[in-house]
Amino acid sequence: MENELDDIAQGKETYIQVLKNFYEPFREEVKNKKSIAKLTDLGEAPSEIKCPVCGGSMIIKLGRGGKFYSCANFPECSGALTLTGEKLEAPKETGEICPQCNKGKLVERQGKYGKFITCSRYPRCRYIKKEENNKETTQNKILDTGIQCPECKQGTIIEKRGRYGTFYACSNYPECKNIIKSKPTGNLCPLCGKLMMEGTKTIPERCSNKNCPNHKPQKNSA
Repeated sequence: MENELDDIAQGKETYIQVLKNFYEPFREEVKNKKSIAKLTDLGEAPSEIKCPVCGGSMIIKLGRGGKFYSCANFPECSGALTLTGEKLEAPKETGEICPQCNKGKLVERQGKYGKFITCSRYPRCRYIKKEENNKETTQNKILDTGIQCPECKQGTIIEKRGRYGTFYACSNYPECKNIIKSKPTGNLCPLCGKLMMEGTKTIPERCSNKNCPNHKPQKNSA
């Protein structure tokens, strides 16, 4: 392309011809892409796996919550199953408009770690309703420590569960991404000002900032 631009500048080529030479093959390539299977389609499901809605065959798909079985007739049929054979419910509208894009509707979806509420326009809009506003079951109820987040000074530190277990984060997420791996004590580190967190029997309290000397005070006393 750089050489062709030089040819235009030197009068050897016209910009109309250069653009035509580029656009026509490009347009054909775009047309051919329509027949390529989506990257989220991982192949056919075992023949004994049937759609719980229409009884048809199913395919394996990759979604936000991992792999699942989807009806091969989607979107005409929205039947879906987990890999363990449990029926996946279709997204249910909550009757609310997405506060982030003001275009989509909020829907309740079922993910790998339970139900959550998100925008119907995902992935164009990645809004996820904060957990404290969701209709969670008792076992998923959020534990609020009541300790103010020292980073944004707006949210409080709450207990959350992730792929690797329990951790603590600011309730003002995603505006504030302050995360602590152990339960905070409420005290601030005298060296860096970050939250102190529970430690061990020999060191009951240490700094949550891994770059602070108080994060591993045993090394300082050695």
